[in-house]
Amino acid sequence: MRICFVVSTYEPDTIGGQGEVVLKLQKNLLERSIEAYVITAGQDVAGYPNTLRTRTGTRLFNAVSSGYVNWIRRMKFDAINVHHDSGMGVIPLLKASDCQSKIVTTLHVSYLREYHHIDHLAGIETEHAHPSFDEYAVKYLLTPLKFFGTYIDCTLSDKIVAVCAKTRDDCSVEYRIPRDKTTVIHNGVDLDEFNPRIPRASLREKLLLGEKPVVLTVGTTTIRKGTQYLLRSVFDIAQKHPDVKLIIVGSKRYLAQLQSLAAYLGIQQNVIFAGPITRQELPLYYAACDIVALPSTYEGFPVVALEALASGKPVVASRVGGIPEAIKTGSNGILFEAGDISALTEGLLTLLENRTLRDDMAHNARKIAEKEYNWKQITDKYITEFQRLL
Repeated sequence: MRICFVVSTYEPDTIGGQGEVVLKLQKNLLERSIEAYVITAGQDVAGYPNTLRTRTGTRLFNAVSSGYVNWIRRMKFDAINVHHDSGMGVIPLLKASDCQSKIVTTLHVSYLREYHHIDHLAGIETEHAHPSFDEYAVKYLLTPLKFFGTYIDCTLSDKIVAVCAKTRDDCSVEYRIPRDKTTVIHNGVDLDEFNPRIPRASLREKLLLGEKPVVLTVGTTTIRKGTQYLLRSVFDIAQKHPDVKLIIVGSKRYLAQLQSLAAYLGIQQNVIFAGPITRQELPLYYAACDIVALPSTYEGFPVVALEALASGKPVVASRVGGIPEAIKTGSNGILFEAGDISALTEGLLTLLENRTLRDDMAHNARKIAEKEYNWKQITDKYITEFQRLL
């Protein structure tokens, strides 16, 4: 079997998200001697086998990828797996050219749901927390284009995979996808890369954390990730636990606003802005923390939650998107309503102040990751769908 993945964001330009999903799928397929190729944006980089890069930025990928249609046809792939909106440059042309490859589109989020969550935040000073120009550009210019492109992709695809049931339900209505054309395959996590055996003290010593309580949040620092709510929560927690530390790992987008809000709240000494880090460093951050916080206002099925579970860390997360499919209150974390700072604070304090509960949830978290989100099992499900089409 020969498979081609089409995805606009990929390592090393971005870490996590849909690029992470494709990276792990390809890796597991290659390990099974199944030919797996990737077409993506960016410049050529050593160390990524069977990867064809368009040498453009992500936002030009759809236009430029159409130039690779003939190469795709010549390769005679059994199946082409397009992630998100990345296929709108190639799928219509492949169909028009009578390409015999089966086409599978994987949906990670609902663009309409995401669209509605990019807005000014109520209850927080807008001078310290408001969407960036880039986010408004995405909302009003790119989202309609992406929505239309994904609609075309779904219409022309032979099969639709949604990364969670919530995304399946939302997109089935928005794109008018027949129910029998869609299946749910959750994202997975590398259980060796993220695991509870990684030494806790390694990063703590480097950051001079000692035994201070540590909360970690990971992801692109965009407005919908809700980091501004988390800073407010840390302000409240610091009144009871002055030594609490929040580590923010992610890109530098929106960083100035977050730093400004931390200064406004007077909690600069409680916050570590780690910025973008390498893949090799990321497991160390999970190992060093006590709790992972995911306060997003919108998500699909975030890989961060799975990395936390695999690392044996309880998760305090907002009840949005597919998060409740992975995080269960009382079992491996605590859920709260997005934007409810009091509930977020209560959840974090409950775990910070109860070591036994935290340890029980940590144990459950790892067990759930092993049982449900092992990439080997997830890859099996994709192979099954490919084989059914063939």
